[in-house]
Amino acid sequence: MSDNKEIAVLEVSPHSQSIASLSDFSRSLSFEGSVIASPSIESFSTIADQEASIADLEVIKDIHTRVDNPQKHVEPLETYISFRVTTKSTRPEFPDTECIVRRRYNDFVWLHNKLVETLPSHIIPPLPEKHSLLEHLNRYSKEFILCRMKLLDQFLRRVTSHPVLSVNSHVIIFLTAKLAEFSMHKKHSPGLLNKMSESFYNLTNIYTTMSLRHHHSEFEQFSQYISNLYEKISAFEKIGTRLYKERKDYVSEAHQFAIVLNTWAGYEPQLSSVIRQVSKAVDTTASLHKNLLIEPFHEHNSHPMKDYLMYIDAVKQVLARRDVIQAEHDMCGEELQKKTAEKEQLTNKDSDSSSPTSSTATSSTNSYSLWKSTSEDRLEKLSTAIPKLTSQLEICDEKLQAANNHLRSDLERWRLEKKNDLKKILLKIADQQIAYYQQSLASWEGVLANMN
Repeated sequence: MSDNKEIAVLEVSPHSQSIASLSDFSRSLSFEGSVIASPSIESFSTIADQEASIADLEVIKDIHTRVDNPQKHVEPLETYISFRVTTKSTRPEFPDTECIVRRRYNDFVWLHNKLVETLPSHIIPPLPEKHSLLEHLNRYSKEFILCRMKLLDQFLRRVTSHPVLSVNSHVIIFLTAKLAEFSMHKKHSPGLLNKMSESFYNLTNIYTTMSLRHHHSEFEQFSQYISNLYEKISAFEKIGTRLYKERKDYVSEAHQFAIVLNTWAGYEPQLSSVIRQVSKAVDTTASLHKNLLIEPFHEHNSHPMKDYLMYIDAVKQVLARRDVIQAEHDMCGEELQKKTAEKEQLTNKDSDSSSPTSSTATSSTNSYSLWKSTSEDRLEKLSTAIPKLTSQLEICDEKLQAANNHLRSDLERWRLEKKNDLKKILLKIADQQIAYYQQSLASWEGVLANMN
């Protein structure tokens, strides 16, 4: 094993080694040199927080999931990290009350894509982003792996707490299927050519929604709201990151300041005690700054805010998919109106027209006969097309109404979840600030007491 403590690459457990049940998840995160040995999510647990954040929601409580125990797999053509996914449920569609499988990040991507494909009018929670170029070079670091594990756990909890997403067949397969069976299901996913076609279709849908003539006021207002919310949270996250960098500089300078004070104390025998007390307080507050405001920043501030920016993007995407359904409905309705009007126009012309009089030339008679034949052919085609368009419009209308109802339900649920989650994030930041200032104040009060 390497002694580099920043690395969290994990050995793959032997197949004969038993995997602990959920009751054993309380074990603390332990390290052996550079290797995380059977890490538990309890080391940075989101379980209590997650339950608190959805305490007021009508969640389904007969299913509980957890993502933990990251392990490194080294194969001839690739190296990757897998995670243990444990599910406890009393639902009849689950083969056992407790199911334990291993999944890698790409498996979560497969599940996310399947949910978007099969449930386009529902909000599909976001996955953590693919690693950047810089993260790719350090993708086996402890921080990166634990952060990804936490966000994957959150994604799965959001999915399984949803009354519709949680009963989706792909979710059941993801949570219960063993490796061989799961690989077979994944093979049925669209190939590269189909994915390219789907991307082209999605691009076409973007232009379709841009030309949407009749925007639904309810969803249009919500779209504007989440756009504003995205801007505010994005600004909050950027300012927080800037403060984080400034605080790191402050801590470095404060420690240097304490060193200078200690040096100065050696040249001032009469003030030595006082100067050393001030130096100690400066050094203590700098350490508090680091421990209470800097080190927890990514876990409790930056990462949750970035996650919520992706969650807002997920809401934007489902609103766009709803607009596509409405655009299809509107285009079908316009086409039906167009063909109905054309049929009425041809019918009226046919009834108003009469055969040419005896004084009309033979050529005019032939022209009238040709027009009459063409008109009848067109009326026949319209008589066939209009019922089909009417039936298609009814289907589009049912699809649009279902999409609207699904989205209204999900948006209401998302509003409540967003309120609880953002409140939790902000309260955590407030608690950190209070703890920092209280302990800093105690340190400086100690200086005053010693001076007196």
